[in-house]
Amino acid sequence: MPTALYRFIFALLLFLPLAATADDASDFTAANSTQQAKLLESWAARPEPARVELINSLQQGRIALNGETRMVRLNNRLRGLIETALASHQLLAADPALRLTAAQQLQKSARPAQLSFLEQQLASETDSDVQSALSLALANLQLVDSNPAVRLAAVRLLGETGEPLARTRLENLLQPGVETDAAVRTAAETSLAQVERKLLIGDVLGQAFSGVSLGSILLLAALGLAITFGLLGVINMAHGEMLMLGAYATYGVQLLFQRYTP
Repeated sequence: MPTALYRFIFALLLFLPLAATADDASDFTAANSTQQAKLLESWAARPEPARVELINSLQQGRIALNGETRMVRLNNRLRGLIETALASHQLLAADPALRLTAAQQLQKSARPAQLSFLEQQLASETDSDVQSALSLALANLQLVDSNPAVRLAAVRLLGETGEPLARTRLENLLQPGVETDAAVRTAAETSLAQVERKLLIGDVLGQAFSGVSLGSILLLAALGLAITFGLLGVINMAHGEMLMLGAYATYGVQLLFQRYTP
């Protein structure tokens, strides 16, 4: 008899995640848009592995309830919150690449309610790349911390990156009346200069590459005209056909890559 009871209790424990997911789906369906936003924020702050499938369905605009699949009407705010909630849940995945992608997404969209969860994940994370990405996500949230020492550390960490988002966060911090601590403001100015210097190097390299690319195209066009007109004495009017062949070749190669090497 005790063995049968233990089996029954074990079966109930196995079905608890499914029941929790069903309750989440019911709560989301019954809520209005404001309540749905609050639900998504709470899910992002306290992720559960059993909820991943539900959030994936919501991202596609569908929800499974009572064995039926229903379409869900979402606005832009809810779509953004769904992406944030999904990123929080992906931090619990076993794949380091998936956790890294989630941490990079949270650098842009993490909410203050997720601060405690991100700190716990950072403390237990073993992959160095994911740790760095999580540190930056935390730094973005810690810019509004009440402790000046925490804000100072966050500002210095942001200064070590060359991300445009870091520049935006530091510029907002340096707006009049936002940061009152003199040491933090000084560190923010230094970090902002560092970020802008790194971004400037990237812009210069990008413009140089664009110039070389455009120059090579013009060079090829000039060589083509020199051959057709300079040697033959006529202007070849088949450029349209060549462009169409190039376009079809590009389209075909794109389809091959999508099918065989996605």
